Amino acid sequence: MKIPTVIKLLLLCMICSQKGGSQEGFTSYWGQDMEAGPYAIGFRTLFTYDEARSAVPYSDWDGKLTFNQAQGKGRQMQINIWYPAEVQGTPLEYGHYIDLLGRQTNFSAEPTELATKMFVDQTNALGGNGQFTAEQLDGIAKLSTQAYLQAAAVKERFPLVIFPNGGSPAYQSIMCEYIASHGYVVAAVALKGQYSSTIDASTRGIEFAAADLKFTLNQLLQLENVDRDRIALIANAIESSMCTALAAKNPLIKALISLEGGLLSSFEQRLLRRTNFYTPSAIQIPILAIYAPHPAISPEFITQLKYSERYFIRFPGMSEFHFLNYGLLEKEVPGIIGPPKGDTQLGFAWAARLSLWFLDAKLKENEERKAFFNHFEIPSLAAEVIDTAYALPALASPPTITLLKDLFITKGMQVVDSIYQSFKIRDPQVFPLTFYTEFRDWLAWKKDPDYRFRAQLYEMAVESYPSSSIAHYYRAYFAEEMGDFTLARKNYQLALNLIPEDEDPDLTNNKRRILQEEANKALARL
Repeated sequence: MKIPTVIKLLLLCMICSQKGGSQEGFTSYWGQDMEAGPYAIGFRTLFTYDEARSAVPYSDWDGKLTFNQAQGKGRQMQINIWYPAEVQGTPLEYGHYIDLLGRQTNFSAEPTELATKMFVDQTNALGGNGQFTAEQLDGIAKLSTQAYLQAAAVKERFPLVIFPNGGSPAYQSIMCEYIASHGYVVAAVALKGQYSSTIDASTRGIEFAAADLKFTLNQLLQLENVDRDRIALIANAIESSMCTALAAKNPLIKALISLEGGLLSSFEQRLLRRTNFYTPSAIQIPILAIYAPHPAISPEFITQLKYSERYFIRFPGMSEFHFLNYGLLEKEVPGIIGPPKGDTQLGFAWAARLSLWFLDAKLKENEERKAFFNHFEIPSLAAEVIDTAYALPALASPPTITLLKDLFITKGMQVVDSIYQSFKIRDPQVFPLTFYTEFRDWLAWKKDPDYRFRAQLYEMAVESYPSSSIAHYYRAYFAEEMGDFTLARKNYQLALNLIPEDEDPDLTNNKRRILQEEANKALARL
């Protein structure tokens, strides 16, 4: 899709007009390619506890536990917030954010020693390979940020962006400051696992992280400068899938940015599908997917999120963690997380800029930004660091199961079938497979005494999911109940044939065995 020349000129003007923002010059912490917005940036930290859950100990990345948490107060949730501010003063040093690393589980602890160890160890684990030292950390800790501690907030409501990361706030602070300077409240939080401070890369871990995000959101909605109708999430690594899990459950979320996140991997898609709440149909918000070359990452893994506008941008010279502060810290400590593949400073700046434009388009309805995403391609000024940019449109989503139940009660099954027929013209899988189970069980309670509606329901299911052994089994079961034994035999046999290769994540080995036994019994009976 070609972008008109007038839009290209507009982009150039927008970038040039923002250079310098509200402050004179740039700190070395931000870098020369970052353009500040019109607002000074305030910073504050909320030391909160989720009293409905237990405290967790600190765990390093190797699994060693430190039981330094405050007992009896609940799950520790340190929430760091950047926001448009009225006044400035003396900006914070980067070391303030690093020190907060050491207070994630014990808010009253003396942070320096633990925080230093955490930052050094984690930086080396991300690719520093033992080359990054405490002495180098002392140097970058003295860098000036562009945030002012406890500055008075502008008395206005702003869109909210939540940006979780396990190294919060020291890993994502530059991006958070940048977005806040353009008129957003930005919150960073370290998500935790079930039993320790380290997140679990599992389905259980995603569910606990989604609960952390929900708690964080509830705390932030109490702030006077937050607009609850304009909320977005941005995340790197597995936190992008954790944010997607929250978006699947919470309609307040209006946009999502996967900043080289694992959301675009088959592994994390499998984890998400195993949760109780994630289905592709539950995600109906625009998604910006910024990614770098990686064998496990590909836009193809979120093609099933068909009810979302999806925008894909690839940075060939970047790697996963250079989209965090490391992309700019590279100029202070070359090779800080290993030799870079390209210009990480310019790559970081464009990732931040495009993330901001996406937020402006989707949360602020900014017409200039909307024009850019309506004519989406690589900005000419970014061609050095971006090699791919394209969009996938969103399909219209069918009614929710709640509305379909209401339509069934008021107008009958023919309306449900009519909706299915109209939507399948563009979308062969109108309803997720889980829909058929839930609607079937609902019909079973005194709404379908002769099995006619459930048989009709599973006609839709086998048409939409011809490789589903479960769909064919229930098509056979209800055909048998209605006396159509020929159809029943056919579909029981199809179910048996499909069981070995069925990729349904809900079909455990035990369920496969039971399904096979029941289908064999039915065929013997018929």
